[in-house]
Amino acid sequence: KRVYDADRPALAAKARGFQVSDHVVELLQPTGPGALYDEMMRSGEGIRSTVIGVADLAKAQAHFEGKGLPIIAGTLPESFAIAPEANFGLLFEFAHKP
Repeated sequence: KRVYDADRPALAAKARGFQVSDHVVELLQPTGPGALYDEMMRSGEGIRSTVIGVADLAKAQAHFEGKGLPIIAGTLPESFAIAPEANFGLLFEFAHKP
């Protein structure tokens, strides 16, 4: 069941959230040139990133920094990501989940 539509201007994308059991899965589609479009042209269709909701964003970021992983800005407000080169080319993002 679709539960939301949202713009993701940082990626030049449109997001759609779907309820799957007790989780929400978000799918993105590019709306024009941008990071998502460039990635899809480079690698084809598939999984670009996984966003994991966390209760304490600062604690999660400190944990991964403590492990020596490179941290970059996430694509959502109140988020961060582990750089793709440290994660087999995939972007693992972490966002605040109240």
